[in-house]
Amino acid sequence: MPFCYRCGKELSITARFCWACGALVAEPIPLLERTIEAAVISKESAYIKPIPVARANPMTIEDLWRVYQLKSEPIQQRLNELRAGWNKMDEGVFAELCYCILLAGRSAEKTLPVVVALEKSKLLFQGSKEEIEQYLEQQGYAFKERSGYIINWRNRFSHQGSWLMKSHLESGFRTPNGWNIYGMREYLASQHNGVGWKVASQFLRNVGIGLGHGLALLDRHIQRELKKFGYIPEVKIGISGTRYLEYERGMQNLAKESGIPMDDLDLLIWSNETGKIIK
Repeated sequence: MPFCYRCGKELSITARFCWACGALVAEPIPLLERTIEAAVISKESAYIKPIPVARANPMTIEDLWRVYQLKSEPIQQRLNELRAGWNKMDEGVFAELCYCILLAGRSAEKTLPVVVALEKSKLLFQGSKEEIEQYLEQQGYAFKERSGYIINWRNRFSHQGSWLMKSHLESGFRTPNGWNIYGMREYLASQHNGVGWKVASQFLRNVGIGLGHGLALLDRHIQRELKKFGYIPEVKIGISGTRYLEYERGMQNLAKESGIPMDDLDLLIWSNETGKIIK
């Protein structure tokens, strides 16, 4: 069996891309180093502009690959933007975590304006639990109790007005050999406060450092597609731990057999449903 030149993962004989890190199999181009400088993203805001694409409902892996070929360019555009996420200031990285917390059970297009407004008003960084909850209620947000999660994480990652989020996570999970992404995901999920395995996986993806590590964002829609293609037995709500890793391997297997890298596959499946590439 061939192996990826970049990350060493085992590949299928017909693989066009590495299912884990996205490297081209036949032509070893260092995509991350080549494209990261071209990505332009705000240092503060969690906002990202949706990219409109066509909806699709592929019923076979071959159909999924064909749809991916049509959407590959905008998917790469979005991934290049996400790769720059850790270059944001601490406030921007914290806003990404809050976005992932507030997103659960809602659409990205409805959640992004809420998070951006909380950023601009400084409520996200300085507001009390009651002020954030009141704003969420005014916006018709059904999960206003998540304001408490925001405050708890803010207290964890700041001290006397100084932000420590990036330094805290780097000191715990960045080594001379790279990031301990799986350890960081488990740590974030173990702290509760609105962050489970799916939210932790999405946060790490959205700030770029989780890309190329084979992380799955196993919400119900992704699970439905995995079930449709026969990679998981059933859709489960609120999965974590051993079950999450089991289902994640199912998505990794779909990535291997379709030839579509994991990070691309997540955006592809969601774009097929929504007609947009967001995050």
